[in-house]
Amino acid sequence: MISRGDLFHPSIMSKELLIFLLAATDTTGNALTFTFTLLGMHPEIQQKVYEEVITEIGRDAPIETDHLPKLKYTERVISESMRLLPPVPMIGRYLNKDIQIGDKIFPKGANIVAYTLVLHHNSKYWPNPKKFDPDRFLPEEIAKRPPSCYIPFSEGPRNCIGKQYAMMSMKVVVANVIRNFWISSKYRSIDEMEMRGLITMRTKGDIDCHFTPRN
Repeated sequence: MISRGDLFHPSIMSKELLIFLLAATDTTGNALTFTFTLLGMHPEIQQKVYEEVITEIGRDAPIETDHLPKLKYTERVISESMRLLPPVPMIGRYLNKDIQIGDKIFPKGANIVAYTLVLHHNSKYWPNPKKFDPDRFLPEEIAKRPPSCYIPFSEGPRNCIGKQYAMMSMKVVVANVIRNFWISSKYRSIDEMEMRGLITMRTKGDIDCHFTPRN
C-alpha cells in the first residue's frame, strides 16, 4: 500500500512540477505568439490593453499577483485569441462507456477527437467567428453560451491541470510586453497567416510580428 509520504515524496513532486512546467512551453508560447500577432493586426485593441496595464500597474512597477485580476480586458484579449487560434486544435479522448450524441452511438473503447478549432469557429455560438472581438468574453456574453463551446484547455475532470498557471503567466507576459513595445503586423486577417494544425497550432512559415520599443 502506498503511504502518503511515498506519494508526496520530494523526488516525485519535483518530477511532477517539471512536467507541469515543460508541458506548457509549446502551447503557452504559441498562444502568446498568436495574441501578439492579433494585437499587431488590431492597433485599437492593443491600445486598450496598453491603457489598462498603465492604469492598473504603471509603466515600470513590478507586476504582482494582486495586479492580475484587475487586467480584465487583457484577459478577454487572451481568451479571444485562444478562441480564434486555439494552441491545441484538437483533443483526443478514450471512451470508457457507450455515449450517444443525437442519433449516433459511440461505443466503449473508441478513441474520438474533438476539433477545438471547428467548435471555436461555429457561428451558432460565435457570430462572425473570424472577427477578433475580446468583448465576446464579457460576463453577460459568456452567460449566453454553453460552457462547452469554448475549450482551449479541454473540458471536464481531465481538463488541463495548468489552466490557471497558464492564464496567469500569459497575463504577466502580455502586460510586460505591451507596456514596453508597440506591436505591428502586415496581416489583415487570420487567413493570411497560413495556419496548420498538428498536435499544436502553428503557422506554415515565419510569422510576421514586429516589436518597436515605446518612448
